[in-house]
Amino acid sequence: MKHRTKAVLRGATVALSAAVLIGVGTSSASARVGAPTIRYGNSGFNVQCVQYALNHWNSVQGRSNHLISVDGIFGDNTLAEVRRYQQAYGLDADGVVGPVTGGRMYWAWIDGDLDGPACYQAMPTQS
Repeated sequence: MKHRTKAVLRGATVALSAAVLIGVGTSSASARVGAPTIRYGNSGFNVQCVQYALNHWNSVQGRSNHLISVDGIFGDNTLAEVRRYQQAYGLDADGVVGPVTGGRMYWAWIDGDLDGPACYQAMPTQS
């Protein structure tokens, strides 16, 4: 029953997101092509956005033991979770949030899965 509820909620979220996008024609959010790559040792808002996205992803996956501090510092814990995220999606697990990994995280905001700061502009994307 729990799996069925998740599937129904996920389907409803996808349907609502599609309806919103159709209703406005295009999303009001826009990627920031050429946003700086986010990597180990960086700090600031872009890193907080990565941490926020990783925590959301881990929560959705039921892995509360993998939540990290949203402190804006790309350290060892953030690196480990970025690599785990990349592996889960078949990406090069280099621990760097560049256009491919950032693009994947970006769509979490566009699809309406993430509420929070306008981090979609902080994620490096390909297009």
